Amino acid sequence: TILIDTKPFEIIPGRYSGSQLKKIGGIPIDYELEQIIQGQFVPVNDDKVISIKGDEEFISHPKDGQSS
Repeated sequence: TILIDTKPFEIIPGRYSGSQLKKIGGIPIDYELEQIIQGQFVPVNDDKVISIKGDEEFISHPKDGQSS
């Protein structure tokens, strides 16, 4: 079980890309996805592959505007 935006999802342990996790969680493709690791928010790009073992937590949000 993983959590995406506080909702549980039962998935098979393995390797998943950020875009696959967005699809599982029903997250718009243009949103940011971040993994919560020990209270820190770690960005997960669409092409980044995460090894899922269980109990991972993710949060999504609209992309922030870029400033220079």
